[in-house]
Amino acid sequence: HDANEYVMGAAFEALAKLGERLPPEAVAALINRVEHDSEWEVRRAAAEALGKLGERLPPEAVAALINRVEHDSEWEVRRAAAEALGKLGELLPPEAVAALINRAKHDQKVDVMVVYMAVEKLGERAPSEAVAALINRVEN
Repeated sequence: HDANEYVMGAAFEALAKLGERLPPEAVAALINRVEHDSEWEVRRAAAEALGKLGERLPPEAVAALINRVEHDSEWEVRRAAAEALGKLGELLPPEAVAALINRAKHDQKVDVMVVYMAVEKLGERAPSEAVAALINRVEN
């Protein structure tokens, strides 16, 4: 692993701790890294940092994370993006729920707990397909 990746991960972690004080340009930089960095470790660290924003995650970050859940070649990046989306709670948009369900159905490396968290936070608003995906994973 390149030392630069560790430094970048530490920088992302520090930025995430700023919470609401995180400047928009820092969020934009994290989104850019999660979408375009050639190193999977950097994409994962950026997804994890975005996840620390929780319900303060802007729509463009949600879109970038959904894209990583659906299309990243590395399972650790897909998992980190899925976990970040799961922290949105009741604000989780339907397209994110659909991406999480699809990943849970087709990717054994994405933890079923991510879908569980989404279903739990959505409560009665959880789509029946999400509940079915959870039941299927438990049964199999």
